[in-house]
Amino acid sequence: RLWKSTGEPIRDIRGHDTLVYDVSFSPDGRYLASASWDKTIKTWTLAGEPITTVFGHTAQIHSVGFNKDNQLISGGGDRTVRIWELDRPLITSLRDHQASVYSVVFAPDDQTIASAGADNTIRLWDRKGNVLKTLKGHTSVIWKLSYSPDGKTLASASSDYTVKLWDPEGKALTTLAAHKGPVYALAFSPDGKLLATGAADRTIRIWQLDGTLVTEIRDLDKDVLSLAFSPDGKTLASSGWEHFVRRWTVDGDELAPLEGHRGWIHEVIYSPDGETIATASSDNTAKIWSTSGELLHTLEDHQDGVVTVQFSQDPSNPDKNLIATGSYDHTVKLWNTSGELLTTLRGHKGRVNHLSISRDQELLATVGEDKRLLLWSLDLREELDLLLNQGCEWLLGYRNTNSKAPTEIKNYCAQQSQPEAS
Repeated sequence: RLWKSTGEPIRDIRGHDTLVYDVSFSPDGRYLASASWDKTIKTWTLAGEPITTVFGHTAQIHSVGFNKDNQLISGGGDRTVRIWELDRPLITSLRDHQASVYSVVFAPDDQTIASAGADNTIRLWDRKGNVLKTLKGHTSVIWKLSYSPDGKTLASASSDYTVKLWDPEGKALTTLAAHKGPVYALAFSPDGKLLATGAADRTIRIWQLDGTLVTEIRDLDKDVLSLAFSPDGKTLASSGWEHFVRRWTVDGDELAPLEGHRGWIHEVIYSPDGETIATASSDNTAKIWSTSGELLHTLEDHQDGVVTVQFSQDPSNPDKNLIATGSYDHTVKLWNTSGELLTTLRGHKGRVNHLSISRDQELLATVGEDKRLLLWSLDLREELDLLLNQGCEWLLGYRNTNSKAPTEIKNYCAQQSQPEAS
C-alpha cells in the first residue's frame, strides 16, 4: 500500500499470491519493488501498474532493495543474494534524432542499423549505438527504410513524394519521383532486382533499381501503408487504411485477400520461410495467417493499436523463433510461434512506431514517438528456463497427486528434475 507522508492512503497494489515481506523505492523514485513469499519480485510504477516479475529464487524472499546503479538486490530463504537488472533485456537507449522516429532496419550483415523519421534525416548506427553517419536529402518526414538483400542499397520513402536510394556509405544513388503523394511503403524483392513502393496516391509501383517502372497498380480504395514480397518473389502483399490485406502477382493481378481484422492494417510481413504471414492492426491485435489465407493465431494483449510486427526465425534452432510486436501502448511484446506471450518490454515513453530484429537473433531495435532508438537483447533463454523450472516447482504437488495433470507437464517437469550426467 502506498501512503502520503501525512498518513493518508493513496492506493493498494495487488499482484502477489501470498505475503509481501519487503518493498523498496528505486533511487530515482519512479519505481517500486516488492518481495514476496511466493518466491517472486515484482516491480511497479507508482501508479500501481506492473512492470515485470522476476523469477529465480527457490524459496521465500525476505528482502529487496536498489543499489545506486538501479539494480535490484534480493535475499531469501534459499540462502542466496541475487543482483538483477530492472530492465534486463534493454541494452541501450539512443537519442540523436530531433523528432519522432518512424522506421528502423538492420543491414543484412547486422553490423549497421538505419533509422529515420520526422526530422527528415536518416541515421546510420553501429551495433554499439554509435552514430556513423547522418544522411540528408529528403525535405519531409521519412516513413520507411528498407535494405536490399545484398546490403548494397538502402531505400527511403518520404512525405516529399519521393523514394531515394543510397549506397552503404550514405551516398545518394537515385531518386524515384513518380508518386503524387507521400510514400509510406517499401519492399525489395528477394533477389534484390525489384523495389515495390506504395503511397497516399493509392498506387503501388514496382521498379527496377535504375528507376525503370515495371508495374503500376492504380486506383486502390485507400492509401498504401505496407508492402511485403513473399520469399519466392512471386507475390506482393499490401495493406493500408482497410481491414484486409490485398495480395498481387508481380504483374499486378489481384489474388485472394486476407480478411479478419476489425481495424486498418499498419504492417504486413512474410515469415522468412514463406509459410506464414503476419499483420499488425489498429484493432489492438496482430494475426498470423497461412499463405492459403487460414487464420492461425491472434496475438491479443496490447492495449492500443499494433503498428509493427516482425518474425525472428532460425531454421537450425526453431526453439528460438519469435514474433515481436510494437504498439501505440508504448510496449513491445515477444511471442512464440504458437501465439503465446513470452514477455513485455517497457522502455519507450511514447508510441512504438517500428521495430527490426537482427538476423543473428541477438538484438531487437525499436523506435518511437519519444525520438529514441532502443536496443534490446533477445537472449531470453536463461530467463525463460528459470520461469519453466519455477513453474515445475509450483506444480510439484499438483502433478504428483492429480492423475488428470496433462501428460506434457508431467513429462517435462520429470525431465527437468533429473540430475545432469557427470
